[in-house]
Amino acid sequence: MGSIWLAEHLGLHMPVAVKFLREQLLACEGAVARMRREAAAAARIRSPHVVQIFDLQVTSEGIPYIVMELLEGESLEDHLAWRGHLTLDETAAIVRQVGAALTKAHDLGIVHRDIKPENVFLLDGEREIFVKVLDFGVALDLSDRSGARLTIDGALVGTPSFMSPEQMIGCEVVGPAADVWALGVVAYRCLTQTLPYSGDSV
Repeated sequence: MGSIWLAEHLGLHMPVAVKFLREQLLACEGAVARMRREAAAAARIRSPHVVQIFDLQVTSEGIPYIVMELLEGESLEDHLAWRGHLTLDETAAIVRQVGAALTKAHDLGIVHRDIKPENVFLLDGEREIFVKVLDFGVALDLSDRSGARLTIDGALVGTPSFMSPEQMIGCEVVGPAADVWALGVVAYRCLTQTLPYSGDSV
């Protein structure tokens, strides 16, 4: 949905990451609304294990963008690609930290809906594994009573290999249990280098 750029925050004199919505999606109200929700959801979750959001703005050309902390390291997906499987202790550390972030989110009524290795980031420069959860672009806010919905009834939201059964059948409301399921699949992948379920199609 977007591109991410390295930038310098001129006021704070520090490097930041800036995520721009792709121009071809500007006409899609759902895409713009999702980006706003991504920024708002991540900003509300006060956790050291969620990427920090500094600002949400629109360029003079009308392109929305999010300013967030610059993370140095690699996604869990990239880490697994070169490392192979992880130890039980390493996997437990990742599960604990992602779980802590999800607990904060769930307490606010926010369901991530797309927990997967690509959205789990491992920071460089830490003595022990330190994790940040990324991309709340398809998050569901259960506390939102506005009635505004961005998902078509029956549509699949998430990444099939990590989706809970209720997500796979397109349930209207998906709760925190869906994130717990996905985190279980992530743990399985970390330990075995495989997925618990596979197939030639969704």
